[in-house]
Amino acid sequence: LWVMPVMRNRDPINNASGPGYNIVDCYNVAPEYGTNQDFARFVSRAHELGMRVILDVTPNHTSSSHPFVLDARALRENSRYWSYYQHEFITYTGPNFGNLSQAITSDGFVYYGPFSDALLNYNWADVDARQYMLDVYKWWIREMGVDGYRLDVYWGPHIRANSPNGGEGEMGRPVRAALKHMKPDIHLLGEVAGVGVGTERFYADNSTPGGVE
Repeated sequence: LWVMPVMRNRDPINNASGPGYNIVDCYNVAPEYGTNQDFARFVSRAHELGMRVILDVTPNHTSSSHPFVLDARALRENSRYWSYYQHEFITYTGPNFGNLSQAITSDGFVYYGPFSDALLNYNWADVDARQYMLDVYKWWIREMGVDGYRLDVYWGPHIRANSPNGGEGEMGRPVRAALKHMKPDIHLLGEVAGVGVGTERFYADNSTPGGVE
């Protein structure tokens, strides 16, 4: 079962304008879906029926209403969370993954133009930011029993890593190493280009392995 994002969002989750990608709380199920206990029971029952549960998550961004952003906006560079986000445009000349136009808010937070300034680019190059998100993914495995992740906009952190050539060292491989160590049979599905020269670097089964299956 591939489940859309279930974490608490800025606005109520629905099937139209709010499908779940505007996350403000990485550790709690949105009330539209119930409680953490409800979700844990759902995963447990799926396992009893011989099914696995893959949870959609957003490594590319958090909501602009996430507490980290609110703190960073209030304290600017004095906030411990300022470096958790992208604040400068990154020049990228590799394969084009859709419309990669970058935009920046009036107070210096970068986001992808095709999205909106409600979804601000997360900075996996920051060691503390990276560890926070790894801990989130571990928690959903340990506490909720999920069997894998569908990593939304996987290409975003990928192309921001080791700019301008792309790379998996800051997001893909650390995620894979941490989660495979914890759950060897975990399934990691990334939203990436599936074909074309250069795209093989996303995947684990090549000479310079990436993070996804």
